[in-house]
Amino acid sequence: MDVQGRTRRFRPYRCFLTPPIRRTSLGIAALLLLLAAPLTAQSANARLDALVARHVRELDARSPEWSTGAGLHSADDRLDDRSAPARLRDSALTAATLRRLQAIDTTRLDGRHRVDWLLFHSVLETALFDAGARSWQRRPSAYIPFNAVYSLAVGSEPGPAARMRAITARLEQWPAALALGRAQVVAARTPRFWVDLDAGSARGIARYLGGELDSVVARNHGDPPRFRRARDRALAALDAYARWMTDTLRPAATGSWVYGTEAYDWRLRHSKLLDTSADSLVAFGFRVLHETTGELAALAHAIDSTRSWRQLADSAKTLHPPADSVFAAYSAEAARARAFIREKGLFTLPAGERLDMVLTPPHLRQTYAYGGYSPAAPFEKRKVGRFFVTPVEPGSTPEQVESKLRGHNAGWITIVAVHEGYPGHHLQYATAATQPNVLRKLYGSEVFGEGWGLYAEELMYRNGFFPDSLARLTQLRMKLWRAARVIIDPSIHTGRMSFDEAVQFFVDSVGLEKADATAEVTRYTTWPTQAVSYILGMRAIEALRDEARAARGDRFDLARFHRVVLEQGSLPPALMRRAVLGALGVKEEKR
Repeated sequence: MDVQGRTRRFRPYRCFLTPPIRRTSLGIAALLLLLAAPLTAQSANARLDALVARHVRELDARSPEWSTGAGLHSADDRLDDRSAPARLRDSALTAATLRRLQAIDTTRLDGRHRVDWLLFHSVLETALFDAGARSWQRRPSAYIPFNAVYSLAVGSEPGPAARMRAITARLEQWPAALALGRAQVVAARTPRFWVDLDAGSARGIARYLGGELDSVVARNHGDPPRFRRARDRALAALDAYARWMTDTLRPAATGSWVYGTEAYDWRLRHSKLLDTSADSLVAFGFRVLHETTGELAALAHAIDSTRSWRQLADSAKTLHPPADSVFAAYSAEAARARAFIREKGLFTLPAGERLDMVLTPPHLRQTYAYGGYSPAAPFEKRKVGRFFVTPVEPGSTPEQVESKLRGHNAGWITIVAVHEGYPGHHLQYATAATQPNVLRKLYGSEVFGEGWGLYAEELMYRNGFFPDSLARLTQLRMKLWRAARVIIDPSIHTGRMSFDEAVQFFVDSVGLEKADATAEVTRYTTWPTQAVSYILGMRAIEALRDEARAARGDRFDLARFHRVVLEQGSLPPALMRRAVLGALGVKEEKR
């Protein structure tokens, strides 16, 4: 897609005006120098850099929770203001930033800043578009400040005692935040399905607060008596909020989670910078589904001509660790993948990177069937990523335990370890964190990020990482899963499929366990267009690689190509192409 002269946007942030930065980490010294730069700087490049710095300063001042998540830690003891007036102030500030951005003469920007301008424009446009949806009236969970606590509990900065004090201080503010939710959530705009989802999340969060968090605070030099007082009040408020959701909000909830064709297509084109539509995606998804099914059939015939790929895949599901060893199995495969890419010289690992294995946060276990990844905060010095694994829940029936373990089979564990860890998301984020570009530290594209994870799976297969042909069969089945997502996500949001039809499509076409398929589709209802990112992103990276190889000829070096790609951050494919080909010295006329 040609993005010359076009405008785009990305992710919204909710904030509140507060005093300026009081404390920062040493890792943002360069950023602080930029904060003082006037917007009247002489060059267009300098004006854009100064505007980005001002944007960061405003976010840090308006949103304590954003500040924690970004690694600035200027107000770890406070929660965001979630009130309606604060939302309006956020939108006004975003609109003002967009006007300042549009006032910059883009013809005077160099190549890197031109890409940044397009990225920033997309970010701001998206924030305003999303603000218009007023999701804070529709999601009860928006008022449960769990991430504000959890990010400090599992974080590495600031020091442990400071983080424990901040956790306690934030828990003391939970009752007010939850009361605001009861006042601002509008039943007529809230989907009943989301009420059930959020009530379930609240119960999982309550178990975490009442159990695991207590030991976290105790072993990290917290103040147990004060923490327990705050925790108990937060738990009481959370319990009342969950009962309100179930008893009062749910019977009156009449909203729909269906995004709609117009909004879905807008998001594809303006947020993801993709020249496509929901209709085109569904057709594309079926093509990839059929193509991948053919690959599976051919591989199955080579493995055992007497059995279909479905029979082989079903048999492979029985090869799983016991329930108490799932976590260790993922950890072992992630470590093996890290050693493999170092031994083969496929990638250079950034200094100081580390991947920690953690349990999936309780509020995500209904929507992440297997696990996921959370990167280090962009401005923190330590590059500690977190690979989270969804456990077998306590109290599960024997049938539920076996179903979950079949999902966590050996081949699946190998592929997920590659996708989430090395050389997937963790290597991607840890490498991107080494580049100095502030904007690209903060914002990224799901299409590139998830596409890179899928690309990494194929790369590791091509280099001999998979232990046997059944692992390859599992990888292709996971590719089939991603192709089905390209069909299902636009279909459920544009009226082509119901929720139940989407779950059954997953079971029938991919062979997912029904509980896992339900968790998948549940996530799509809350995050339209994210699920299509995997296949689209992988195809874009492959196309870029092939274009670079054709342009560079004998001078093309695959390892260098991968390094250059990862160093750009997670740009949307159209912008990644411009940035990478420019960095590789491919002349403009060839682009």
